This record gives sequence, C-alpha cells and structure tokens, in this order.
Amino acid sequence: YRVEIAGKTPSLGANLPVVERVNSQKWKTFVIPKGGRYAAVVNVTRENLSADAVFEAASLPPGVTLHAPRIPRGVSSFPIVLEANADAPVGAGLHPFRIRSEGADPPVSGSLTDTIHHVDINNQGAYHSASFDRVPVAVTNEAPFRIELEQPRVPIVKNGNLKMRIRVERKEGYDKKITARFLWHPPGLSGPNNIDIPGDKTTAEYDLHANGDASTGDWEVVVLGEADSGRGPVLVSSALVPLKVAEPYVTMSLDLAAAEV
Repeated sequence: YRVEIAGKTPSLGANLPVVERVNSQKWKTFVIPKGGRYAAVVNVTRENLSADAVFEAASLPPGVTLHAPRIPRGVSSFPIVLEANADAPVGAGLHPFRIRSEGADPPVSGSLTDTIHHVDINNQGAYHSASFDRVPVAVTNEAPFRIELEQPRVPIVKNGNLKMRIRVERKEGYDKKITARFLWHPPGLSGPNNIDIPGDKTTAEYDLHANGDASTGDWEVVVLGEADSGRGPVLVSSALVPLKVAEPYVTMSLDLAAAEV
C-alpha cells in the first residue's frame, strides 16, 4: 500500500438556493422592472478559507446596477439587489457573476453556478440536472408598485424585538394585495416568512426578533414584494437598508420571593 498526502487548496464559490422543492427554477431569473429593483439571496461556499468576500457582476444589461454588501467570513448566504434605471432598455441576456476573497493571501475567486433539476421526483431527489455559470437577467416594463423598507432609527439588541416599517407606492388604480418577504436575516435574527399588505393599505410592519446569540455589527437587509400585475406575478424589492445589531443597553434580573402562610 502507499500513503499520499495532498496540500489543502482554498476555494470559493457561490450558487442560487432552491426556494421550492419541486421547482428548482423558481426565482432564478433576475427580472428587474424599469425604474425598480429586484432582490435575491446568494449562497457562498468556502473550503479551507476564512476571509471576507465580495460578489461582483462580470457583465449586466445596459442601465442595470448591482448592489451587494461585503460578505463577512463565516456567513454562508447574503442578499443582493439589482436596480434598473427608468430609461433602461427592455431586454434580457445571460450574464456571469463572480465572487472573490478579501484579505486572503493569495486571493481566491470563483463563479456563481446555478443548477437546474430537469427531472426531480419527490422523496427520491434529482434524476437529471444541469449546471450553468451564467444567470438570466432581464429588464421589463415598469411594475405597478414600488416598495421601500424604512431604516430603523435604533439598533435591535440581543433578546430584543424591532418593528420595521414597509411602505408601498401604488400606481393610480392599482389595488392588488402585495406579499412582502424578508429574503434573508442576519445571524441570530428571525421573523415571519412573509406578511400581506391589503390592496387598500400602503404601509405594514414587520416584527424582527434577535436571540441571545445574534451577531452584533452592521448588516444590510431587504424586502421583496410580490403581487399580481394583471399579466402574471411581478416581483419588486426595496433597496438594501442598514440594520445594526447591538448588545442590550440594560439587563434586569428579579430575585424570586418566598413566603410562608
């Protein structure tokens, strides 16, 4: 017999998560309405690497801008936002995205890979799949609404709660229900999967909770709105909004009293 020893090689990559078990293509096309935004979550994979990372677009349609926060080491998923100018031409194409390390020596980089399951049988998994290093990105006509997430004036503290206000701007006559989703939470934070904004309302509040192990620091969050456009569902996101997670300002304890009767 023989023994072989190989050195550890660092690697870095990214992929799009499957959001619906039997529909691996859902939300894997970045569709941005003119004058609007679209948000998605990207998973990051690191091997033999402990470094922050930066997500970048190698190319984008004319008039489209990518907003992506710096990805701290130890974080395995993060939100991105694509924004289209009001005069961006309608069109679509396949575009590559890359992820690279920051602070690693030597630097490491990788591509965004998307895997589609063509044949997927429930409880048995995928029988045939294909992977691609480019993602469909499209600019469409204006959406019938805009959605904004207000930046909180105070941080959320460990073991605390925070209400985040969502505002909707509707085009005249548009009164469809809008489902608002928080696509991603910073480590240790949680909240409802989604909340509904009725057709006669323009504001809503999202209840955010931080557990005792929440990661303190400055993060960015985003909300994605989905509604019926009259010609099918349309997805519109807010901008990335800063959110600070902090230690509690005050803690209290109460000694239990005992009494005899």
